[in-house]
Amino acid sequence: MRFLRRALRRALARAGYRVARIPAQQIVPPGALAAQGIEAAGSHFPVLAAAVARTAGQGPVPVLAAAVARTAGQGPVLELGMGDYSTPMLHLLCHDRLLVSADNSARWVARYEAFRSPRHELHFVDDWDRFALLEARHWAVAFVDCSPVIRRVELVERLQGHARFIVVHDTETEPDQVAATVYAFEGVFARFRFRTDYRVFKPFTTILSDESPFELTAAEAVR
Repeated sequence: MRFLRRALRRALARAGYRVARIPAQQIVPPGALAAQGIEAAGSHFPVLAAAVARTAGQGPVPVLAAAVARTAGQGPVLELGMGDYSTPMLHLLCHDRLLVSADNSARWVARYEAFRSPRHELHFVDDWDRFALLEARHWAVAFVDCSPVIRRVELVERLQGHARFIVVHDTETEPDQVAATVYAFEGVFARFRFRTDYRVFKPFTTILSDESPFELTAAEAVR
């Protein structure tokens, strides 16, 4: 039988065909999410961004991944507002340092319960005003993406002086944005020494710092 299979492969190869083994169907591991939150076309994003960020200097990555990569070994990372893009990516990027993820939705916290470990803390926050952990450390990177958007303004204010880079999502000033949120953002952002706006993709993302500027490549510096 083995001789016949080899002979058949050689005959097919001479005819220009290639025989390939069909892999067995993969079993979903216990730690996989019960529901797919990332679109199929973007399911590679968290691990790809993590891989590129861990080899920093070999190409541009989205600003959150880049901020984490540029502060390797410089302190913990804070995520205020969990999501299907940021949380898995940060979980991979911060494999060797503390990551604290917090959300005011118990559903989002429960969704990533499998990620909980001594290096990845998960916190349900009923009231952001009582989340004292925000000021308890100096964060290398703090990502602000919670709901409602207007609460992000207050959290950014509290983070000033407590983080090297503050990455804030949904900061575009287009007419369709809520005016009160836009103006409140601009007032708070003006208090920081350094500001960088990442406008390659909408909604925009802003990086704030009083310690050092966050440089973009020429291709990323869209105005």
